Amino acid sequence: AILGMFPLTLAVLGHHFSGANLAGATAGYFFMNGVGGMLGPIVCGFMMTRLGDSGFPWFMLVTLVVFVLTAYFFAEKKLKL
Repeated sequence: AILGMFPLTLAVLGHHFSGANLAGATAGYFFMNGVGGMLGPIVCGFMMTRLGDSGFPWFMLVTLVVFVLTAYFFAEKKLKL
């Protein structure tokens, strides 16, 4: 299911941006995707070291809460992408 997020996100970016703005938005998306790909396993491993096997679900919960709060912030402030 998560692999479907990549092309969907690029489609949403293509819908909201064009030209040079699309290039910048895509670069920002790839940058954040790379940062998450590098930091996610490190943070998850740290949490699993500290909390044992329950560290992974806690990591997923914290990630979900951060995502939902970020989405709420953008929706509440009506910020354009």
